Amino acid sequence: MYQESHFDPFGIGDCLNMRQLCGSRTRERLGIATTVRAKFTVDDHSHYFFTPCILTQWVLGLFRYDLEGGSSNHPLDHVLEIVVYEAQRLFRDKIVGAKELHLFDSILTSVFQGDWGSDILDNMADSFYVTWGARHNSGIRGAPGQPLPPHGKPLGKLNSADLKDVIRKGLIHYGRDSQNLDILLFQEVLEYMSRIDRVLSFPGGSLLLAGRSGVGRRTITSLVSHMHGAVLFSPKISRGYELKQFKNDLKHVLHLAGIEAQQVVLLLEDYQFVHPAFLEMINSLLSSGEVPGLYTLEELEPLLLPLKDEASQDGFFGPVFNYFTYRIQQNLHIVLIMDSANLNFIINCESNPALHKKCQVLWMEGWSDSSMRKSSVELHVLKDYR
Repeated sequence: MYQESHFDPFGIGDCLNMRQLCGSRTRERLGIATTVRAKFTVDDHSHYFFTPCILTQWVLGLFRYDLEGGSSNHPLDHVLEIVVYEAQRLFRDKIVGAKELHLFDSILTSVFQGDWGSDILDNMADSFYVTWGARHNSGIRGAPGQPLPPHGKPLGKLNSADLKDVIRKGLIHYGRDSQNLDILLFQEVLEYMSRIDRVLSFPGGSLLLAGRSGVGRRTITSLVSHMHGAVLFSPKISRGYELKQFKNDLKHVLHLAGIEAQQVVLLLEDYQFVHPAFLEMINSLLSSGEVPGLYTLEELEPLLLPLKDEASQDGFFGPVFNYFTYRIQQNLHIVLIMDSANLNFIINCESNPALHKKCQVLWMEGWSDSSMRKSSVELHVLKDYR
């Protein structure tokens, strides 16, 4: 049962309309969550996992936005847009199919137009809240060992033209450090970039990128990770890659995140789960920041030795191993790329509940018809140019 107390503790500055937004309209906010839970259930899709905790996430997520940064003539519209945007990320990003997306949009529209007389959804088509748009440009590459802010890096608004400029610069730097990426910057790519940026810039933010292949999930994740200065690691699967090799790869990743305190993105795709135990270990890692039995006692003592002083300096009391797992949960970002058409997709998700509970699910359908036409034209132009 939802409780209104979930929406009381905004405490986000002195925004003029915050008290009205969070107080007198609490029932409407709860109404959105209640209606979504009723219309989109696990009977339809197993990842339609909307618990009362999502209300708390909705509130805490607002700490990342500049609620006083809008037009002085329409401050409430600015705040409403942020509230709607965060709701879209928490609810809408999980929804499957055009019909269901339209239904969700209708739910939001009915609340905000009915209660506030606002057509805010119609004005958001070209709005992208990203770290690169924050007032203090929080999207710049972080220094190794620098923790993320408790609520995540601040988010600020960019339009599509400005976001494209940011991405193009990111592509140039990526090409210098790694390899050239050919990305056509149409609407869905901008949307996916902004959504992945939002999650990977949050402490321990992890993703389940579900859908069909061919929409650039690995490429976009690689680019966003690089733009944030995170270490991207993906196992190199070859003949003879078994449990031992996977455990060694996990130890490497956990050392980077837990000992060196680096921001690490562990990218895993369907084909890399060559053994059923692989996904079980990832489920455990998502749940608790550890994989039981991964280390022997002989391995743990020298591994944890560098953390004793740091734990004390951070005011952490308790076993040093707990401090190690805490840092892993803060610094490790797991990104799972899974094909929803795979016969094992539903079974894998239901057998490993942390994939739904600990990951932000982003359902990535194929490109729209307009984007396909645009990409075809741009590819012809590139071909002629070359």
